[in-house]
Amino acid sequence: TDKIEDKTSYVERMGDYCRGKAVPPNVWLGVSVEDRKHGLPRIELLRGIDVMVRFLSIEPLLEDLGKPDFNDIHWVIVGGESGSKARQMQRQWVDGIKRQCDKYGVPFFFKQWGTWGPDGQKRSKKTNGRTYKGRVWDAMPAMIEGKKAMAMSYYAKEAYPIYSKFSTKAVAHTLKTYSKFSIPYPYPVCISVEGNQGMEYPMISFNP
Repeated sequence: TDKIEDKTSYVERMGDYCRGKAVPPNVWLGVSVEDRKHGLPRIELLRGIDVMVRFLSIEPLLEDLGKPDFNDIHWVIVGGESGSKARQMQRQWVDGIKRQCDKYGVPFFFKQWGTWGPDGQKRSKKTNGRTYKGRVWDAMPAMIEGKKAMAMSYYAKEAYPIYSKFSTKAVAHTLKTYSKFSIPYPYPVCISVEGNQGMEYPMISFNP
């Protein structure tokens, strides 16, 4: 198995289970962070687990989380609630999470608006989509010889479906392949930006 992701709201149980065990490097552990009272304390508990990749599933985002500490967190997923009784997620709450991700250098993945759109209108989650600030934000960490590099994609919704399915995974795969046959990728971030002339990076070229 290439990668196993495990997300839980019961991080105390996960911590007890992992205590004294060597967590395999292909296992990523994450916790749900939906609000301040219940969600934020889970971040500190997750930080206490010795694992290669720690991620936060901030979905559904139910309130402003303030300025959470994302130190030693490797990936943040943000999304709104869906369903007939969904609670509305505010745009400024997402802005706050994005600022903290930028501050700590954490990959930011915006999953969906959910039932409530950014304009405050209730629709199907598919209609509301997952565009934030006019673009789709995909991100995932790529582990390069024990170090973390951020594989990201940034594209307009018109690039569906091929970008949403392949772009970020292609970046991560290319970083690993490049590092295997050349030198370990030396930069903290690699971003695939949609464009009609292809995308070029230092020592790496991606073509659509």
